[in-house]
Amino acid sequence: MKKIVLGVIMLLSFAKTGSATETDPIQGKAVFQKNCTSCHAVQTQIVGPALRNVFDRRSEEWIINFVHSSQTVIKSGDTSAVALFTKFNQTVMPDHANLSDQDIRNIIGFIREESKAVMALPAVAMSLEGNDPYKGESGFVSQVVYIDLPGNYSPISPGDYRFWFIVGGLIFLSLIALFAAIKTKTLITLINKKLGRENL
Repeated sequence: MKKIVLGVIMLLSFAKTGSATETDPIQGKAVFQKNCTSCHAVQTQIVGPALRNVFDRRSEEWIINFVHSSQTVIKSGDTSAVALFTKFNQTVMPDHANLSDQDIRNIIGFIREESKAVMALPAVAMSLEGNDPYKGESGFVSQVVYIDLPGNYSPISPGDYRFWFIVGGLIFLSLIALFAAIKTKTLITLINKKLGRENL
């Protein structure tokens, strides 16, 4: 009987530990957007560092302590915290004592999901950037050859409907110009004939 009770207690303790470490990325996103986006983003540096893969650089406990009170961690002499503080011009990160440990774990879960989601994107971006034949050219040249899409430049290619839309537009404008030239020439000829008759 004692063994059974002991086994149940152990299972419950493991279950409690497991649930404590589970994260809710959706909840984490909401908390992140409410409390962190003025200074942080996952992919880009804003006021503070980009947070992509921060869970690989720092332990969960360190992150929780730093978010709760960055200055406490810095003043403790933590070398990573001091280096970070120095790197970002001693900008003081506000304390977030209002966030629970689980809130911060959820934020880490959100950052983990965002970090995974873009794993393939940097390689694609790097390959495109490295092969950009218009790198170093003026913005005008790049915009003439490339269609500007949000966040990216996409080369115009014959397999793209936009290519044919542009070609069609150019042909249409050319026909209008040709029609206008013919009409102008005809009008000039008529005027010359009329003036010639009046002179006779």
